[in-house]
Parts: sequence; structure tokens; C-alpha cells
Amino acid sequence: MSSGDFFLSDTLTSGSYYIRAYTQWMLNYGEGNFFSRPLPVLTLYDKVMPVSSSAPSLQNDVSVEIVPDKETYETREKISLAVKVKDEEGTSMPFDFSISVVDEDLVTPLQGRKTILDEFSRQTESSMGNMKATYPIEHGISLRGYVTNKSKKKEKFIVTIVQGNNVDIDAVDTDLDGRFNISGFQFTDSAEFAFQSKNIKGKIAGTVVLTEQKRIPLTNPPPPLEVSIQKKENPQRAILKYGDKSKILEEVVIKSTRLESDYSVMRHTQPDYILRGDALVKEKFTSVISALQNKIPSLRIIPIVVDGMLRYSVRFNLSTSAREPLLVINGLRYPAVDGIYQGLMQLNPYDIDYIEVSRFNGAMEFGVPATGGFISIYTKTRDTVGSTGSFNKKYFQIEKVIGYSVPIVFPSPDYSKTTESTDKVDFRSTIYWNSSLRSDSTGDSSLSFYSADFATHYKIVVEGMTTSGIPFHSERVIKIEEKK
Repeated sequence: MSSGDFFLSDTLTSGSYYIRAYTQWMLNYGEGNFFSRPLPVLTLYDKVMPVSSSAPSLQNDVSVEIVPDKETYETREKISLAVKVKDEEGTSMPFDFSISVVDEDLVTPLQGRKTILDEFSRQTESSMGNMKATYPIEHGISLRGYVTNKSKKKEKFIVTIVQGNNVDIDAVDTDLDGRFNISGFQFTDSAEFAFQSKNIKGKIAGTVVLTEQKRIPLTNPPPPLEVSIQKKENPQRAILKYGDKSKILEEVVIKSTRLESDYSVMRHTQPDYILRGDALVKEKFTSVISALQNKIPSLRIIPIVVDGMLRYSVRFNLSTSAREPLLVINGLRYPAVDGIYQGLMQLNPYDIDYIEVSRFNGAMEFGVPATGGFISIYTKTRDTVGSTGSFNKKYFQIEKVIGYSVPIVFPSPDYSKTTESTDKVDFRSTIYWNSSLRSDSTGDSSLSFYSADFATHYKIVVEGMTTSGIPFHSERVIKIEEKK
């Protein structure tokens, strides 16, 4: 499962819009398998009028329970829920799900609304038959484009791509027409990329032109939702003001000194080997490369000839087609355009704090360049070796690329904390929302949130899918009373 968010501009005109989402792999199955949902956009002066709307048909293939810890709650009270999914035999199943909790008096249900049970139809790999998978699975953000030269002659190039100031670096071969496509980059907002193209003779040549993924036109949109609107003179949304007890705070200036980072890393994967620097010194290794060869059974130094010159390549297997492991020094990627051997030779075992080695795919940790594994080295002084400013941007073409939107945490007050405002009225209509939750391996899931300031009823809607691919939908209503 994945989730995201985006803002609607205040200049956007009201009307009927559509949200559509699909992955690159889904292009193999056609537009009929894309996610499409109508989205009415209203003005602040539009009031949605209630209409007769039948409850959605809930014919689950599994048993779904939404279990609150109480039947009735007071305003600003903590509400705890458990969500359970079981198969026909009553055995709990692990699952992914989303949940929304809304005030029934403030949120008007729309006629024709769909659930995951109405729209989901699982496509199996066998259903593709003999159809060729034209579009591969895309991991992360892709960069695609082509290299053109002055003569406009089609030829093959090698494109070196550097993200930011060596945040990520890789090289890709184009096809005979100069086209390339590489994925796996991870960044939010936007990032600067440096491109350098070389011909098969190793000379800098050509200009990189980035292209966008082909956008599939919306040819068969779902019917718009039926919304009954009544125009009002006043805005139909609570505009929160500061309470009567608000005051202007005095300016506070805080002075401090910068703390040095301990370079601790949040690991997605555990390394296969950890080598301590003091142990390397104790065993009297004269170089880091000799220590790695001695301690890592599968590490090999392979001599290769490039443009008539002898070079050495570091691999975790004997295949010359395998990718070199990524070299990371004190958290920064070593710019190994010509390999990591020279970078390792520059390091002295006496300067090493510790080394982490992963022989297999480390893309979850460091992106595309670590698909051949990684060697992450931390020195005692945390100095970098050839990391910052080691490539001359004069010989690179700089482009700005748009990345992922920055995720926004859905605001939900915690009234157990004394810092939460008590004089500001809680007008929330959506009490809680989370689009990406997961049960534990035994199928247990729990969550909690706080009620707002009005006596009303909350509608809880849960949708999701078991790990075996069975969709489900469930709803429940709980009562909120005034605090006594």
C-alpha cells in the first residue's frame, strides 16, 4: 500500500474533477485497471444537501470486526479501536488497511459512492496470457531521456548521473538510438541532477534531453457523483479564531553550539559483516582492501582493461557483468565513476572506526547504485574521502527534477497533554484518518484518537486487503456525549 497528498490551489474553479492513479506496471493491463475516482470541488459558499443514499453492499469474503473499547464516549475523550479480520474458519489474518472517522452531523454522504469491494478486481499474472510486458516494474523515481549529438547521428552513449552533491551516483548505457531509462532514485520536493554523456570512445559528447513518461488520456471516466448544492451567503466552513486568552509572546533568542553527528543510520537492512577498526589494526592489515579480501569470503579484485588501460574492479562474485558494490564513506557516497578500488586504496586501517558490508542488493538502503551490495566505512575523524566537490560541474549538464510530494501528517490532537489548547473549540468534522496501516503478523491491529467538542455520532469506515489479496470493507457508528 502507498499514500500521498496534494493541495488544491485557491485559484482552482469549482466543478467535477477526477483523481486517477496507476503505476508503470499497470500500463501493461490497460486503462480499465487504473484507479479513477470522481472528486467534486466546491466553493466555501456551497452547502451539500443530504440525499437519500443506500448503505453500500458489504459482501466480504472475510469477517471484519471494528471493536471499540467502549460503547459511548465523552467529548475530548480517548477512543481506542481494534480491527480484526478472520477467514471462514475464524482464523485471524494479517492485513493492510485505511480508516476514516467522521462526524455524521457534519459530513454528508454522497449518492453513488463506491467501496473497494465495488471497484477491486485482482489481475493475476496468468491473465496476461501471451501479452508482452512492455512496461517494467518501476522502483522509485525514474529518469528517462535521450542523448543527441551535433551531427544528429544515432549512436550509443554512456551517461553518468549524479544526484545533488553526490547523494546518489550511477552510470547507464543508452540503446543504439541514444535513449536511456533508469529508476530507483528517492527524494522529495525537487533535486538537482548532473548529467555527463560519453561516446563509446570515452570522450565527452552529446547533450542529455530528459523526457516525461507518456500520459494516458482519460477516455472512459466514471460517472460524476451526484451532489445536491445550495448556495449560501456565508462560508460553510468553520474559520477558527484565536481565543480570548491569546497574547503576544516576548521574543526569545536561543544560543547554542552545534553538536557533531554520531553518524548513526536508520537501517532498512542489516549488513552481512561488521569489521571493527581496532581489530584490523590488531591483525596488522596494511590496507583496507587487503582487510576486506581477508574478511569477506566472496569479495574479489578483478583486473579489467578499459580504453587500453589496466584497472581493478571490486566485485562480490566473479562475473564481470555484475555491478560493483557502492562505496559509502561517513554517510556520503564515493563518486566512483571509474570504480571504487582507488577510493579503498586511499584509506588507512588505522583511521577506520568500523566497516559495514552487504554482499547483496542494498537498494532499500542506498538506492540504485547499491544493487550490487555496499561497503559503508566510518572513520574515526569522520572525514570524507573524495566525496564533496570531487566532480567538476563544468563538465556536467545540470537539470532540476521534481520528486515525491512531502508527506503531511494528518493533524489529530492529543488531549492527554496539558499543552493542548483548552479555550479553542474543536470543530473537526474528520476526526481521524490514516491511509496506510498494517496489522501485526498475527492479525492484531489497534489505534486510538481523541473525540472533538460536540455530542454526535462518529462513522468509522475501514477498507483494506489481506496479505493473501482479499479486499474488505466495514463500517461502524459510535456515540459521543457531552462531558459530564
